[in-house]
Amino acid sequence: AVLLYRGALAARDRGALAALPGLLDYRAGLHMHTGRFHDASVLIAEADAVSEATGGVPFRCVSLALAAWRGKEAETVPLIEEAIRNATDRGEGLGIAIAEYTKAHLYLGLSRYDAALTAARRACEYDDLGLYHWSLAELIEASIRTGRRDVAEATCRRLEERAAAVRTDSPDGCRRC
Repeated sequence: AVLLYRGALAARDRGALAALPGLLDYRAGLHMHTGRFHDASVLIAEADAVSEATGGVPFRCVSLALAAWRGKEAETVPLIEEAIRNATDRGEGLGIAIAEYTKAHLYLGLSRYDAALTAARRACEYDDLGLYHWSLAELIEASIRTGRRDVAEATCRRLEERAAAVRTDSPDGCRRC
């Protein structure tokens, strides 16, 4: 968090506007994960304004996730569908995975477990380093809530395999410099 804050300050000070939206978006994601939705919204708006002013393409991952975390189905579903279309057109599997993960998260929060299971399965079709483990967690929850214990157990084994591959130097899982 501190590095992102300092990075955004440095980007502003140096006029590095191309880097600023990404830094702001990552900070917004941190705020979202800690429940500071208003702060996340402010950073997303600033990132979008900088992107628009510089002709850049705005990031949509955190704004999409934020709408889902707020449980705003009417606002979120069209954004998800647009993200899937755009990612499909560009051939970006990660973009599809992000949108499907977001859909799974939304539907779990709305107690629409069958829809969450479908979305989580789609998200897990794209194995990447950054999001896949989160998609697996959504798939486990959706599976349990729909009575698909077999799917949940198989998914837990997949998650355990990935976790076993990570070796760290400290008990809390963080590498120390």
